[in-house]
Amino acid sequence: MPICVNRRLIALSTLAALALAPTARAQVLLPPDIIKHRAEREEKNSHSTPTTRPANAPADARPLRDDQAARIDSLRATALSFDPAVSATALRELRGMGQPARPALHDVVRQLLAHDRSVIEAAHGLPSSARLHELSEKIYAERQAARTNIDKLAHDETIKIAHAHYTTLKALRNELDGAFDQTDAILGALSRRASLRTIWREVAAPGESAFGDEEEAKLDAKAQKMVSMTAEQAASVPELGKGEQPTEPVLRDLWFYRACRRIEAFNTALKACMTQGEFENLSAVNTYRRCLGVLPYEIDSRLVASARGHSKEMVDLKYFAHESPVASNKSPWDRIRAAGYPQGSGENIAAGPTDAEQVFGMWFDSPGHHQNMARPGNTALGVGQVGNIWTQNMGTAPRLLLASPEERKAAVAAANSAAPKGG
Repeated sequence: MPICVNRRLIALSTLAALALAPTARAQVLLPPDIIKHRAEREEKNSHSTPTTRPANAPADARPLRDDQAARIDSLRATALSFDPAVSATALRELRGMGQPARPALHDVVRQLLAHDRSVIEAAHGLPSSARLHELSEKIYAERQAARTNIDKLAHDETIKIAHAHYTTLKALRNELDGAFDQTDAILGALSRRASLRTIWREVAAPGESAFGDEEEAKLDAKAQKMVSMTAEQAASVPELGKGEQPTEPVLRDLWFYRACRRIEAFNTALKACMTQGEFENLSAVNTYRRCLGVLPYEIDSRLVASARGHSKEMVDLKYFAHESPVASNKSPWDRIRAAGYPQGSGENIAAGPTDAEQVFGMWFDSPGHHQNMARPGNTALGVGQVGNIWTQNMGTAPRLLLASPEERKAAVAAANSAAPKGG
């Protein structure tokens, strides 16, 4: 396949994609921000000895056993998780432990209620319902035009048009995401507040007046006035992988926002399997995909292994091509399968720049590379950089985000045995 060389003497080449599979889906979280200074609070509240009586325990309470103290400390930390489902599970267990866990339960519920109240009180500048609908309609139309243009990209005016669409989409997406950042945090706080207040009434000391009915009614009224949808409407939006996208414009964009947040959290957890440059390149691609209304790529360590292995081989053997002189590595599909990934769909390679954003820009201006990065049916990406040689491998297999722990471990094991680490 011929290699394209642009005026900056950057050598590029691309490979057409295989047949595409439907985009895999992922679980959605509705997280408030992680509670501030959690580590300090945990340290302050931790039990110094296995037989220490909590400060606010009844005088006749038995000292905590070693296993009880350890479990309560663990649940205290888990209950302060940014994931409401994880937090709720820990709170249920603390509640079920009865009197020994009562001081910890009191402390955690007080912190969660105070945090959620601060989220609601700090919200500002949210767009009106009319403006939110206007934004949703605008970004939808712009995304459709951008993706239509991508389908016919060539080395002509269409590249300039793609840049113009991207500039417009970034501004619209930033405004829309800013609104959803606050709206989803407020709705998340409201959705769990009733259950938290039920627990609070059980554990609050006599005369403890915080979070009373009148105060809570005012807070709820303020929250509902600020957001453009009810908690019930937001809760009706299905999780990624558990239903179709809503057709109503604002709820459709909320669905997409939540899905992207979940994929990005998954990628952050896997960041260690990539170098800084590789991760920055993936992030640049995913920023573009989000603007296009295309779900971000998830990191797959098997594709990282195949991509990095190809870059290293090109450096070691002093060649630059998709086809390897090593028989077992001949095609991208051979290399991707050897790394344990079942459904490779594309490969981009570049030689010249060492900066991740610059490489993305070069690929953006090359029609084939651009289409590989933006293709909606792709689900996973691995980036491999060795010096100034770059490889991207794309795939369409179901997302590991939805896989079992055993399947994820198997993928990591395959990646570890397939290719060198580091560049």
